[in-house]
Amino acid sequence: MILTVKTKILMIIAAVLFATTIGTGVYYISSGGTTLIEVSDFASMTKEEVLDWASQHKLSEDAISFQYEYDESAEADTVIAQSPAAGESLKPNDTLEITLSNGPDPALLVELIDLVGKTQDEAAKWLEQNGFTDIQYRFASDETAKPDTVLKTEPEAGRSIRRNERITLTICSGNAKDSESAEEVTVPDFSTYTRTNIQAWGSTNKVTIVFQTQSSNTIAKDKVISQTPRAGNKVKQGGSVTVTISSGKGLTVTSFVGKPKTEADAWIRQNGLKSVMTEVFSDSASGVILTQTPSSGSISAGGTVTFEYSGGLVPLSDYTGKSRSEFDTYIGNLNAQKNKSAKISVSYTEEESDSAAGTILSQSASGNVKPGTSITVKVAVGKKVAVADKRGVGEDSFRTYLSSLGLKPGNISYAYDDAIKAGALIRNDTGTYAVGSSISYTVSKGSYSFNYGSLINAGSSWSSLYNASSEARANGWSITSSSVESTTYDSGIITENCSVSGKSIACKVSSGKVVSVPNVTGLDKDSGITAMKNAGLNPNAVETGSYRDEPAGQIIGQSLAAGSSAKAGAAVTLTYSKGPKPVETAKLPNINIGLFDGRSESEIRNDLTDIFHNAGFTNLNFVVVDTSQQDNDNGIESISPAPNGAVIDKTTTITIVIHSGKTN
Repeated sequence: MILTVKTKILMIIAAVLFATTIGTGVYYISSGGTTLIEVSDFASMTKEEVLDWASQHKLSEDAISFQYEYDESAEADTVIAQSPAAGESLKPNDTLEITLSNGPDPALLVELIDLVGKTQDEAAKWLEQNGFTDIQYRFASDETAKPDTVLKTEPEAGRSIRRNERITLTICSGNAKDSESAEEVTVPDFSTYTRTNIQAWGSTNKVTIVFQTQSSNTIAKDKVISQTPRAGNKVKQGGSVTVTISSGKGLTVTSFVGKPKTEADAWIRQNGLKSVMTEVFSDSASGVILTQTPSSGSISAGGTVTFEYSGGLVPLSDYTGKSRSEFDTYIGNLNAQKNKSAKISVSYTEEESDSAAGTILSQSASGNVKPGTSITVKVAVGKKVAVADKRGVGEDSFRTYLSSLGLKPGNISYAYDDAIKAGALIRNDTGTYAVGSSISYTVSKGSYSFNYGSLINAGSSWSSLYNASSEARANGWSITSSSVESTTYDSGIITENCSVSGKSIACKVSSGKVVSVPNVTGLDKDSGITAMKNAGLNPNAVETGSYRDEPAGQIIGQSLAAGSSAKAGAAVTLTYSKGPKPVETAKLPNINIGLFDGRSESEIRNDLTDIFHNAGFTNLNFVVVDTSQQDNDNGIESISPAPNGAVIDKTTTITIVIHSGKTN
């Protein structure tokens, strides 16, 4: 077709008008009520940064929804999830949903390790690293522990406790003597202190700080409301100070259980609170709040409310025609979703089918089901055949039998059997099996023959026989022993040829060589020792502790009676005499009896006792004769033996006769 100049001009004008119209439309979409906003990547941004972005794009507060989740790695109030995703468009009336980190889960259970004996700093560091937030220190004296070490913990080690539970550490402040002379410290004004600073002051001054929390409409959150004792008062080291901390303005909690999640979101946003929303499967309508913590009472400004809301019924897919392994994986993934709330349980039944083994034939439920639903799944198995007991049948024949049934050999083992000839079956798997299954069986090695040879002869080792018979005993042989004394064989040696009867061998085994104990009483020590050694015993000679009449070195007793039997090498104690006590002599003093005339009886006793003791004689016998009727003076009647300088036994009794006459 040939276009005229006029036509071409008209087409150009039309194109310009169309382009102008399109341009106007694009500008309207991008700047008017139908604006499409490309969503940024908010990962790791703070809540304030997201609000700045929303302000720049003129989004209202209602267009943004903030909720919180506990996260062990992300810093508090940073973005961990968003919807729509980065790069997608936010359409009119859409809500930008932002999930912020609420920090580590304070209710997470952590096992408390044994901190007793660790320093206060070591214990505090471990508790901080594991997220514990309510730590209290007490101080007590202890004479056995090092200062500044942990004496005990409440609760005790080994328990799993929540991170927000209170943990009290008792710290050694010194020994009991130190506590008696403990100094008093002045309590400062804590109104400008942080909780950490207050705790540090308590630790430095060994004062227990007891923290309490209380809401306040006038005192800012985390600031001190009151303290006891007041600032300026004194407290002894080891004492305590109670500090009440503001938890912020109190807000009455509204329960949203049974109400839509959107209402709870709006209330959280209006009151400057944080929410942790957990979606779970439920037979309640989707989006309805199921649980709330706390659900009543009051909460501090900026506090966290935890909600659990319904995500609706569990969407259960129909896996008929698919494999059981695929279905197992699917159910595992499904049960892991939405806080593991699906709780779908499966029971399997098998059914013979032309379908491939493992194929799901039917499923009792699918579609939207309630959490906790139990379903039954039928799984295909191949055609089954019955396997009979083929005991006594040759192995080749049995393998042919298996092949005829469409089965194959499984594990093959071998064993001795007196009743089954070698090469025939002792046992095999029986029952009903799917075609293609493996069947295990045991083949006979025939009757077991134990070639004991000379192992049962007298003089052989019992342990050698017993060890060599392990396979025989496993195949029905009985190998036994009885213990006997022997004058010929050492312990563990067979004393006479063992008796054999069928598959039983009975042996007599020496409990140890026996010898006759000789009589060595009356012999000298060396001869007695030699005699005992020659008899095969182990002698030990011991001297008596006191002197005896028997000559020194003569054996006067033996611990094993003469003529008795004892095991070779047995210990025997020989007791030998120390001999008669040796005689000690001394020289009698020369005493002039007349020099003692007229002295008193006591003077005579004392003087003579000193004289004889100094000479080495202590065995003195004083005899007093009354001669007062004869009008005689006091004096010495006689001394026997005579004190004339003779050398005699020091143990000799010295008899001294004193006559007691008239008194002066």
